[in-house]
Amino acid sequence: MEYRGNKIIKSIIAGIGILILSILEKNIVFFSPFIKIGLSNIIILILIGYFDLKYLMLIALFKVIPSFLLSGGIVNPAFFCSFVTVIVSVPFMYFFIKKLKFSVIPVSILSSVMNIYLQIAIVSIYLDVSCIKLMRVFYPVAIVAGAITGIIGQNIIKKGYIDYAFIRK
Repeated sequence: MEYRGNKIIKSIIAGIGILILSILEKNIVFFSPFIKIGLSNIIILILIGYFDLKYLMLIALFKVIPSFLLSGGIVNPAFFCSFVTVIVSVPFMYFFIKKLKFSVIPVSILSSVMNIYLQIAIVSIYLDVSCIKLMRVFYPVAIVAGAITGIIGQNIIKKGYIDYAFIRK
């Protein structure tokens, strides 16, 4: 049985990796400054097989909170969107991959679509306007982004590019 402190330390190390990817991704513009592919979600997808939900949540929240503290604060709608999507999407991905044994790719796509829906709903509430028309634009992008992150995650898992020895010990 592993000492609980070791899992927390390993979660923090994984969280730092996610934080670095998140910060790098903020500087990469794909089609629009508002569209991000979700590179840090690749790490979450990979780690679902190795961590319990509580540690995955710790890792994911380590991406959100320090990232916004470093880039301008947590009192803004972008932080709230990120925070809510982490709280909803990580348990969603964990349940479908770990418990129901779904493949990484469709879960990544569904999670990406769900994230877009949540973000548009939050922005609609915050701005007190209907943003339904945005869904037609962002859903296809979410499907493509989810597929890309899912394919990358699936390939990393299948080909064993990451040495999980530090996680399993």
